[in-house]
Amino acid sequence: MEGMIHAPLPGCNFAIDSKPRVSHKTLHPGLISLQPSRLATPEACKDFSPGYAFFAYPGKTFPEGNRTPKVVRGSFWVAVILLAFAFGPHIYAQTKPSRIVSTTLATDEILAALVDPSRIVAMSQYAADPQISNVADVARRINVTADRDAERVVRLQPDIILSTRYSKVDLKFLMQKARIPYVELDRFETVADIESNIRAVGQALHEEHRSDEIIATMRQKIAAAAGSRRWKVLYLAPGEWTAGTNTTVNELIRIAGLRNAAAEAGIIGNTKISAEHIIQMDPDVVLIGTGYQRDIDFQNSLEKDLRFSTVKAMREKQIVVLPSKYVLTTSQFIADGALELSRRIKALP
Repeated sequence: MEGMIHAPLPGCNFAIDSKPRVSHKTLHPGLISLQPSRLATPEACKDFSPGYAFFAYPGKTFPEGNRTPKVVRGSFWVAVILLAFAFGPHIYAQTKPSRIVSTTLATDEILAALVDPSRIVAMSQYAADPQISNVADVARRINVTADRDAERVVRLQPDIILSTRYSKVDLKFLMQKARIPYVELDRFETVADIESNIRAVGQALHEEHRSDEIIATMRQKIAAAAGSRRWKVLYLAPGEWTAGTNTTVNELIRIAGLRNAAAEAGIIGNTKISAEHIIQMDPDVVLIGTGYQRDIDFQNSLEKDLRFSTVKAMREKQIVVLPSKYVLTTSQFIADGALELSRRIKALP
């Protein structure tokens, strides 16, 4: 077959195009073929993402279930920008970045506290939701979302990108190849992790002094959050998920001076539990979050679930409902969440 070389990668059972448009140096190592030309093509692997496709084939994407490229308007110039960066000199944020893109809610909340909104060009898709985000006012003012889509991020021409380990692989690799500074946060289990993340972002943005101020304020709020009631609290989310040790929910409960029923039961991390386990824990209070689609009617379903009729928190209607921006935050706003949780607990009979 003219123009094709039968040298598939392990796990691939189809031929490889011998005339791709970019060097293997610009793509994920998993896409490097065994061709003498040392060039790579997206077809060489079964599980590539659209981000690789638009980069290797300017103006084209590979729809799911169909490896035949189709032209997509507006992609060509994005690929040109990426290629220009990829083969140019290394670019680092030696001065304060002025075009900052944040792709996750965790980095949104840290970023908005560190810099003036004029330096932010985009935030994550959840940033403008006041039930989920603690920086909704800033996000609405900026009114540009980036999410974690590589093509969309590149169009914004950022001079630095803030993200987390949950980002798509193609975003991370393409930004690295494009020499765009990329900060990835990877730990969110404790207050110490949050402080480390604030310092990391502050350093990347040349805002070290401001990051120290944010941490100091957070510590002051944490010191004021502990209440006098040492009640046992169980966090529940739809699907009977809970959070034990090594989670920010555990930190939230601890800071508020309360006991985490899941942690005391030996649960580590975020995990599903059985109804029997919930009954055995018999918490004084059940904590739930609101704001996501999954949370709609969750409180009502818990209260009507006859399996939990003997659980103290259900029997005495001790269900504390907090916006997810407080319950699930992985930024400095965990201190604000602890203050609000403590206030709600104090208000219970």
